[in-house]
Amino acid sequence: MSRIYTWVCCFVALMPGWAAAQPVVGAATPIEAVQRFHEALKSSDPETAILQLAPDLVVFETGFAEAHPRAYADNNLALDLAFAVVTDRRIVEQVERVEDKIAWGLTRSELTSKPGTDPIALRQTETMILRQYADGWKIAHIHWSAHPFERD
Repeated sequence: MSRIYTWVCCFVALMPGWAAAQPVVGAATPIEAVQRFHEALKSSDPETAILQLAPDLVVFETGFAEAHPRAYADNNLALDLAFAVVTDRRIVEQVERVEDKIAWGLTRSELTSKPGTDPIALRQTETMILRQYADGWKIAHIHWSAHPFERD
């Protein structure tokens, strides 16, 4: 009996480490994928940001297009990470629609600079199209546009 008890105690003691070593599971919902992406940008975590992207990702931003996750990672991801760190993002409106294995999310937000950084005040619109894969929802298309606004 004591040998079984010892094995059970060892297994329970090791379980948290085993659970932490498991790979990140894909997003259960489209909005979760969008939130994970933005949280990764905010925390300067490019690996987690890229994990939220579909293999056929296309990004439209200020008239430019990135037609693959690697192109986005090589060209604009570092800028988006740096921008997210110095701004606060307040969601004004967010709408999601899911139809089978395709979803879209529309977000209107205000981006403002954090104290001690260069002044920024932008109203942003964001469209994300997501696709459901075996490992969860992934972002297949991002379209961002923004314009300045006067802060109160």
